[in-house]
This record gives sequence, C-alpha cells and structure tokens, in this order.
Amino acid sequence: MNREDLILLADKITRPDSEASDEYSRNIDLMTAEMNRKMSNLPDLEELIGPDNLQSMIDNHSNHGRFMHSLFTNFKPEVLVDTVIWVMRAYQARGFRKKYWEVQLKTWTDIFKKHLSPHAYASISPVYYFILKNLNTFEFLANQESIPMDQKNYH
Repeated sequence: MNREDLILLADKITRPDSEASDEYSRNIDLMTAEMNRKMSNLPDLEELIGPDNLQSMIDNHSNHGRFMHSLFTNFKPEVLVDTVIWVMRAYQARGFRKKYWEVQLKTWTDIFKKHLSPHAYASISPVYYFILKNLNTFEFLANQESIPMDQKNYH
C-alpha cells in the first residue's frame, strides 16, 4: 500500500460532525492533561519515546489535539495521511518507536470513551482506528523519502 492508497481509504472515513468536533474541542485540554499523566506514568516510557523526550511527548500531545480538531472541522484525507507520515518521521528521528504510536492512539480512544458523549466518541474514533489499523503502512512511508511539496495536492 502506498500514500495514494491510504488517501483513498481515508476518504472513506465518515467525517466527524460539528457537534462532535465542538465537544472534542471543549474537552481537549482536560483530555490532553489526562493523556500526559497516563503516558508519563508508563513504566516502559523510555523504551517508547527514547531518553530525554518527555517534553517532546507532551508537546506532541498538545499539538495533536489542536491538529485533530482542525482536521475534524475541515476533513481532508490527504492532510491526515501526510501529517501522520510527517509526524511519525519527525518523532522517530528523535527516538520515538512505533509502539509509542500504538499505545498513544489506544490511550486517546480510552480517554475519549471516558470524557466524550457516546455520539462524539462514535463520530471521532473512526479517524483514530484508521490510523491504528494502518500504522504499519504509515511507519513504512515515514521511513521513505519525503514527498516533494509540488507532488502534494491540497485543494
């Protein structure tokens, strides 16, 4: 599977509705704080993120919430795919391992179940499960050459 295949698959994700996106936005600070607590307390955290990367992880969680809210309000499958590839590439260069993304994404979905309504969870979670299901492909693409900007088409 390549980038274009992932974009086609991402285009089939049901878009989160505005009510779910707004609820996510209202709760993101609380959910991010819980995410940081949970992840920071993992006994194998250094194995997941490498040494001296706690602040990078915390920054990633904060940026993640803002990006995802933006994506939910203006869903573009190519932006989702290219951003996940870029983030994985950037953080792997800092020592983050693929297992971190598995743990992180699963933890986000657990936190959503706790803090979001069933409707918002059902609306938002398919994006997370798409990334989880395709994590091996994202990792493969993250380890390939960068995609030249002139080959990206964000309309």
